[in-house]
Amino acid sequence: MNRQVLVEHLRRDEVAWLDTTTGRTTSTVVPAGTRHRGNVTRVAGHTFALYADAGVLYFQWDERRWPFSPDGAPLMYVHDLDKKTTTFSVDGKSVEYPAWWRDDPLFDPLVPERDQEEDDLGYYAALQENIDLQEAMLKAWGGNG
Repeated sequence: MNRQVLVEHLRRDEVAWLDTTTGRTTSTVVPAGTRHRGNVTRVAGHTFALYADAGVLYFQWDERRWPFSPDGAPLMYVHDLDKKTTTFSVDGKSVEYPAWWRDDPLFDPLVPERDQEEDDLGYYAALQENIDLQEAMLKAWGGNG
């Protein structure tokens, strides 16, 4: 049986149904004030989502999902400065894509990075260690039902 969760796109003012079995999204329109239970983004042809379901936060990549916590499957996020790419991986699955800073002539690798502001997967990786924000998200998103 397919389970659907209402999610909001991270960088667009749109909502979609996420099928938690397949990882596919279907854009939808909902009445104002309807509460979504997570967020979703597309990177390099893949769907990534963070959402609450049955009182648990989950991270989903296409059809696979993991409980999201510091003790869960680690999200790895690294840059290759020579190739100007980023590699994101979790539990043996990885994707390489152009780094957000590759066309920024002012980028300095010695200055603290803005990964979580500029790259949705950098945001998810940083969030995995932020227990307070995870608890706030779980409270805001509900996830029961």
